[in-house]
Amino acid sequence: KLRKYGMSKLYYSEIHGINSRLDEVHAAILNYKLIKLISTLYIEVIRGAPLVAWLLLAWFVLPKFLPNLFGLSNLNIVVRAMIVLSLFASAYIAEVIRGGLQSIPKGQEEASFALGMNSISNTIFIVLPQAIRIVIPTIVSTFIAIFKDTSLVFILAITDLLRIGRLIPEQQQAFFGKSIESLAVVALLFWVVSLVLSQISRTIEKKLNI
Repeated sequence: KLRKYGMSKLYYSEIHGINSRLDEVHAAILNYKLIKLISTLYIEVIRGAPLVAWLLLAWFVLPKFLPNLFGLSNLNIVVRAMIVLSLFASAYIAEVIRGGLQSIPKGQEEASFALGMNSISNTIFIVLPQAIRIVIPTIVSTFIAIFKDTSLVFILAITDLLRIGRLIPEQQQAFFGKSIESLAVVALLFWVVSLVLSQISRTIEKKLNI
């Protein structure tokens, strides 16, 4: 009788443990779906409009949505432009990394699970390093594109490299009538920075045998 009671208690404990585990898995799946939905919505909304539109939004609309706490509503226009550029770049980088993650064969995940690794360890130590390695050229290309797009901040009356190139012939007497030469120097600087970034990317690719 005691043996029967003990078996029943053990059976009840196992069922309770399985139900608890299923509840945890269900909650994790719901959280994952929610995070996926928010991430997808963020990426699609940011990528769905040109950078110029977001910069204008930062100029006219963003201060009205920021709270007065710590003076956030009076943020400098440069800081607002930096926020927009960061959000814009992060959306494109996220999409690039997503493509890299999807390129990893499913067999590697199954092998890591067979070795006793959980999903977090599998992502951090197995999948993500390989995905980053694959998308390095695309990430560098995205950085170069974003760097060149920073010239659009002139619409916010921010003094950037392009604006300096336009102002020098107007304000410096020695450069009157030399707008073409001034802009050519600006273009050369953009080209040099892009070339340096490309060279860094090639060096990393050679070291990683990509």
